[in-house]
Amino acid sequence: MADRNHPPIESLTPVPDTEPGSFRVTYEMVLTEAELARLAVHLDGGERLVRGERSVAARLDDGRRWTIALGPERWRSIALLRLPVADAEIRLDGFNAAGSAAFLERFHRVFRKGGG
Repeated sequence: MADRNHPPIESLTPVPDTEPGSFRVTYEMVLTEAELARLAVHLDGGERLVRGERSVAARLDDGRRWTIALGPERWRSIALLRLPVADAEIRLDGFNAAGSAAFLERFHRVFRKGGG
């Protein structure tokens, strides 16, 4: 069930940044720095992945680039279950609307957990 903190994926559209051709969106995710680096190689351009401190980035052959940066880690507790939670900011530079939508669709498929 969707709520204001977890809207349905199809309603999540990139928000234009102040620069033309640049989009930025932030998701709250159960994600660690190690998982980010392990899964990001499956995104477009992942074979040229550049790792930073709590971030990954890649430049595509056509000059477009993307960056995923994790905010500070915090913990979410559900009964006795504790999960690491962080805000993941995705920045897409040089992508048009269709390209950014395709990237985000792939991102959600790669980072989906629980088979859902």
